[in-house]
Amino acid sequence: MRKKIYKIIISIILLTITHAGYSQLSDLHYLPPLKQSANNQAIKEQTIYLSTPETSSFNVKIYRGTNTTALATLSLSKSTPQTYSPAPGDNDITLVSDNTHRNCVI
Repeated sequence: MRKKIYKIIISIILLTITHAGYSQLSDLHYLPPLKQSANNQAIKEQTIYLSTPETSSFNVKIYRGTNTTALATLSLSKSTPQTYSPAPGDNDITLVSDNTHRNCVI
């Protein structure tokens, strides 16, 4: 009897956690600042993959930091995922430069 109750409780907890895991969709996302330690050109090819479960297409604008001018605008839907390839190395989008890294507040 006790094992059955434990199984039910564990199943409810797992279902709750799984349901909460689907709450990641949002209209605003930030990439954390990353910094290469030794060789600033070690990471050469970078790609950001964008996908959505939304069937109707919508525009996604990509910005660098707090700049108000979009670097790119992509049309995205479930049937047309997109990719964005920033410049190689420290591009201040996916990898920050030495100057930007020194000014980061954590």
